[in-house]
Amino acid sequence: MRRGIALDILPSVSFIRLLWRASSHGVCVCYGVASTSMEQGRLASVHMRTSEPTNKLRPDAEAHDPAHPRTRMRSGEVFPFGIYTVPEISMVGKSEQQLSRENIPYEVGIARYEELAKGQMMGGMPGFLKLIFCPTTLKLLGVHAIGEGATEIIHIGQVVMSTGTLIGRLSPTPSLQHVVVGCVGGTMEYFRNAVFNYPTLAEAYRVAGLNGLSKIEALRNSEV
Repeated sequence: MRRGIALDILPSVSFIRLLWRASSHGVCVCYGVASTSMEQGRLASVHMRTSEPTNKLRPDAEAHDPAHPRTRMRSGEVFPFGIYTVPEISMVGKSEQQLSRENIPYEVGIARYEELAKGQMMGGMPGFLKLIFCPTTLKLLGVHAIGEGATEIIHIGQVVMSTGTLIGRLSPTPSLQHVVVGCVGGTMEYFRNAVFNYPTLAEAYRVAGLNGLSKIEALRNSEV
């Protein structure tokens, strides 16, 4: 105990929520430690500028709803992971193995790089994108990518999984009334309706989305 602050053996503050450390001489090193994570750095600055605990700064609807997009983001449920090998490997959300263990039904949509114009321009390099989703609600549950740029394109899936807001027109002017981003609701329908730059690897989302939705359509037709 030094100057009223409990220290551990590092020495660091035992109250982790403060997100900063204190040396045995009572010196607080705030930004230097928290900068290892942008989100931790943001929370540390909030703690420094207000006396309110960070978990009370959120609206009640967000603070008490585990399905709220921001709550899911902070819980780590939609944190992206990347392995910078050759080829790159990246994922966000659930895997097929996790869903099987949890007895959660799922379907997959797959796009291979060789199906894309960009993939052919890259010399037919191997790679693919896999979207895992709920067959009833079409909610996106996980995104997995292997290949060139996998750690980059994974963020498109991360955004769709972590947000449920309606994005309206980009401009109210008559000349731009046709420019509509659409609804990013965390479902496979986004990939069916979205327009991606061509040719890009991001186009894999549309191909994989249509692949997954076609499986659901075929299943429903077989049940009629």
